[in-house]
Amino acid sequence: LGVCIINKLATFGIKVPEEVSVMGVGDIEVAEYSTPELSTIHVDFDVIAEKAFDIMQSAIKGRSSGIVHELVSCRLILRGSTK
Repeated sequence: LGVCIINKLATFGIKVPEEVSVMGVGDIEVAEYSTPELSTIHVDFDVIAEKAFDIMQSAIKGRSSGIVHELVSCRLILRGSTK
């Protein structure tokens, strides 16, 4: 989505990052190849999927006590789309 936003802003003559900064989430491969390169948050979706699966299994087995909060580490990747 961030790459699409950068492209759409360009069609309106809005300069990234001089006039507006754009951030993405997920660190998709194309982020490195946009112009300017998209700054993003790297999220390990495999870890999220594993945690979600474990939580779901616990709920199915009746070992869940309701709402579960899990922290998953993320990494900020600064590239050319932010100042």
